[in-house]
This record gives sequence, structure tokens and C-alpha cells, in this order.
Amino acid sequence: MATTPGFARLMLEFGQWGLDHRGWVRTTREGYVTTLHCCAAHIRGEKARRLVRASTRDLEGFLFSLVVGPRTRNKHRQALIAFFDFATDQGYRLDNPALKLPRLPEPRLLPKALEPEDCTLLLKEAQAIGGETWAATSGLFYSGMRNGEIRPLGWHMIERHHIRVIGKGRGGGKEREIPLHPVFKQALDAIRGNDPRWVFPSPPGPRHTDGPMSRSKFVNLLKEVGDAVGIDIYPHLCRHSFATRVLDESDNIRVVQELLGHASLSSTEIYTLIRNRKKDNAVFTLDYGRELGDAG
Repeated sequence: MATTPGFARLMLEFGQWGLDHRGWVRTTREGYVTTLHCCAAHIRGEKARRLVRASTRDLEGFLFSLVVGPRTRNKHRQALIAFFDFATDQGYRLDNPALKLPRLPEPRLLPKALEPEDCTLLLKEAQAIGGETWAATSGLFYSGMRNGEIRPLGWHMIERHHIRVIGKGRGGGKEREIPLHPVFKQALDAIRGNDPRWVFPSPPGPRHTDGPMSRSKFVNLLKEVGDAVGIDIYPHLCRHSFATRVLDESDNIRVVQELLGHASLSSTEIYTLIRNRKKDNAVFTLDYGRELGDAG
């Protein structure tokens, strides 16, 4: 096995590995490194064992020492899995002990979706910026594609009226067709000459590759739009907003399932809960006069 560097150097290598191989954004890298610092301190305090040599029991002891909810604990678990993926990839150890850590059941949260007026505001700002920013924003809002589906789009996948998408979720590997909305088509036409192969190519610079744009670069396109209008925006938020609008317009959950590329209808049905919540809110916010609330 390779010689393990000191902890500080190890964290630098881990962060760079995540950027190069997983496309992590800055907040993901920082969160994972924070988890590893806490875990290393716990293991040194308990058993004086280096993190890279930790056993599943060591890691489990750390996770269950945290006074946090299941969702946060699962995020820490994911950080440990990522670290030992890195360690095995670099030859610092032969196995990944974090894969045996139990994943705790989490309460199902409703996906967040933007209101139509917020979508319009973001799209207008993206259109004003133009270029790849306009194509990325309109593509997400008008197709519902995942980040991992829209970033590697090749021009050969763009047809006259449809986009051929290779799924990246649980139904990954399956091809589906998404209608090519005229607004997205207009944005694509404006950048068609930028690269012969990729719709969103890797930008020039020291980290340039012959492949598509990295995850972090793509997210930064959206961040520029969101910062300009004061709305947080990320790819999956656009996907949720798309699904909610399509369900409102079509009233057909199967249509939404096919467009999103969900392998199971149960994954799509959560959007009906969003609509039910909107109905509840519409009723609960009715007010015919405050004095009526005191009526027995």
C-alpha cells in the first residue's frame, strides 16, 4: 500500500480528488473535511488510531456519538464513505469500512419548488446574461433534466423537436425523449457554434478537458443568475419546479414520471403532495374578518 501522508496533506488530497473525480462544489468539500476532522479527533481520543486505519466499529462509534438527527447523521456517513473511496483509490488502504455503516431511515421531506413568478424572474435575468447561462437555466426549467443529464449533453442528442437523454437516476442508463421547448431551442441556437461536440463544454483554462463542463462550473452559471435577483437556485430546484408545473398543467402523474425518467411511480407521487399542500394553504389563509375567528 502507498504511504499515508500527514492528516493536513491527506485532507488537501481528498478535497482535490473530490473536485476532480466527483465534481464536488466548495460547500460539499468543506462539509466533508469538517466531518473527517471531527471523526479523526474522536478516534484519536478513543483509540489513538489514525483515521485512515479506522474500522467500521470505530466509525460507527463516532456517528452515534453525535447528537444529531438521522438526516444529518447520514450526511456524515456519506462523508466517511467518500473519504474511504478516496483512500482505496489512492492505495492508502484496501477496503472501505464505511460501506458497512447503517443508513438511518429519514422522514420524507417534500421537495421545494419555486413559484411561477420566481421562475420567470430567474429566466429573464438568465436571458439578459445570455450564452451558456441562458441555455443552462432555460434547459433546466423547460426540461426537468438532472444536473448529470444536462451537463453532458452532446449536440447529436438534440433533435428537431426532442432531446434524447441518458438517465442518471435510479433508472440510470435508460434513454428517454423530452420535448424540446422553443425557449430552450432558441437558447441552444445561440451557442451552437461554441463547441462541435458538447452543448456545455469544459471552459478554457488550466483545468480544461475535452469533456463537458464540470458540475461546479455548471452550478456557478445558475449561481450568477440567482445572486443577481436574490433567489437561491440549483439544478434540482429547477427540476422540482418543472415537475410541479407539468403536473398542474397536465394533471397526469404518468406524464411527469416519463419526463423525469423516474423508474418508479412512487418517486413521482411526492409531487402530488406539494399540490395538496398548496390546496391546504389556500384554504387555511382564507380570512373573511378577524372577528369571525372568535365565533363559537
